[in-house]
Amino acid sequence: MADFTVTTSFTDNVTGTGISRSDTFTLTGNDSTHVMADITTGEYTYTLPTGIGSVGYVFLKNHAISDSPEDYVDVAVATTVYFMRLYPGQSAILPIAPATSALYLKGNLSTTPVEIYAREA
Repeated sequence: MADFTVTTSFTDNVTGTGISRSDTFTLTGNDSTHVMADITTGEYTYTLPTGIGSVGYVFLKNHAISDSPEDYVDVAVATTVYFMRLYPGQSAILPIAPATSALYLKGNLSTTPVEIYAREA
């Protein structure tokens, strides 16, 4: 078993609202995978690795060099059903349901590098 800590912080500079939280979860597995993927305007399928058992969390980060809001990447757990958009420099940590077998990513511009880290539950 291993501990996995997620720390998040959110500050709204207009209203002054701030939220910060750190949670530690005990995971039964120890395996993970880490890749950099070039996401284009065609849908990219990232198959969650079956070799690491049941994926518990996925970290995503848009590594676009541009700071243009047009250089975003959309994310889905079902093909063409996008629920999240990552703008340049943005990242997200997703708890993944055990039945999820893939993530689908689609860029808005030619090629956008995205970091994907999947951690066993």
